Amino acid sequence: MTTTILDCYTDEPAGLGVPPYLGTYPRYIAGSLKETPYYITIDDLRFLKYYNLDKRKKEISHKTNIKIYNLTKNKKVLNLTVNIVNSWVNLAGKTGLIPEMPFSVNLKGLSSIIVNQSMKRGKTSRLDSQTDFGIILLKLYELTGNEHFKTASEKIFNSIFTYHFSDKGIFEFVNVETGSNVNSSQIIETKMLTLLMKFPLLKLELSKGKKIFEDKLLRDVLRDR
Repeated sequence: MTTTILDCYTDEPAGLGVPPYLGTYPRYIAGSLKETPYYITIDDLRFLKYYNLDKRKKEISHKTNIKIYNLTKNKKVLNLTVNIVNSWVNLAGKTGLIPEMPFSVNLKGLSSIIVNQSMKRGKTSRLDSQTDFGIILLKLYELTGNEHFKTASEKIFNSIFTYHFSDKGIFEFVNVETGSNVNSSQIIETKMLTLLMKFPLLKLELSKGKKIFEDKLLRDVLRDR
């Protein structure tokens, strides 16, 4: 019997596998099998769908290679990414933190419960999301050289420790305009703290002159962000 593992990825701070497996779960599955399985990622399937399963256009070099970083040389894609990121940066509140969703999202026709939750999230900063976005901004700064992204990342970093941290504990959710805690509980998932450590670690390494896309350790640590 032939077995194929399809990796659709997970978002876990300790979920890094070993080559050729991106995550720990595919590695566990492969280890339980008697024969070596075929391993593909969801991006491999997207590639096949894009080319309509035309084998003449599919080469082995197109398969996901996790030993190199996937940096597109398509300027159109990079410009689109810049525009999307800028649209989120422009949504930053007075604290410099980014809301979980746009304020202007169309909520027409949705239930009152969904509308209330969506409006709340449109004014709420989540600690995990700020970490992700701050790192993305530094990656984009390295790719484009645009100081705007570096400045926005620096503001998010400082705001995390100004508003999400307090003498009462760590707040997972705060208001992007006032910085006040929006959850009566100070309970926070442990994995969020592990993820948060990637941000100061990255800044420390960058201060030493290292580059994200040139340093293998940094690439591996940050590849899920």
